Amino acid sequence: MSSPLQGQFPSQLPPNYPGPHAHPIYTTPPVVDPNPFAAAFDFSFETYATPGLVKIVYGLMVAVTALGYLVAVIATFAATLPDQTLAGFIPVAGSPIPGLVVLLLGWIPALLVILGARLALEQALATVRTAMDARTLREKITGQL
Repeated sequence: MSSPLQGQFPSQLPPNYPGPHAHPIYTTPPVVDPNPFAAAFDFSFETYATPGLVKIVYGLMVAVTALGYLVAVIATFAATLPDQTLAGFIPVAGSPIPGLVVLLLGWIPALLVILGARLALEQALATVRTAMDARTLREKITGQL
C-alpha cells in the first residue's frame, strides 16, 4: 500500500511526516490504562475506561445470558412435570413438550441478546477510538492537550 504523499518531493511533505510505512496517526500505540477499574474511577477523565471495561462487560453479559437460558430450561421442565398441582389444589397434567421447545429453541433469544450487547459495545468502543484518534491528531497539530 502506497502513501498518498509518496510521490511528492521531500520539501513538500509536512514536518514530522512518519514516512510511507508508518501509520499517519500513531507512531507508537496509544497509552491505555492496564487497570480498567482505575480508569473507571478517574475523576479527571484523562483516560478512557471503555477499552478495558468492554471485555469485562461482554464476558459478564455472555455468562448472565447463558445462566438465564439454563434457568429457563430447568424452570420450564420443572413447571411442566407430570401430575403437578397448580396453586396447591388444581391438578394439572404435565408434559415434557414445553421443556423440549425451550431446550431446542431457547438459545435463539439468548444469542440475539448476546449479539445485541456485542453490537452496542463495539459501537461504544468505536466512538472512544474515534475520540482517541481525534485527540492524537489535535495534539500533533496544536502541540497541546
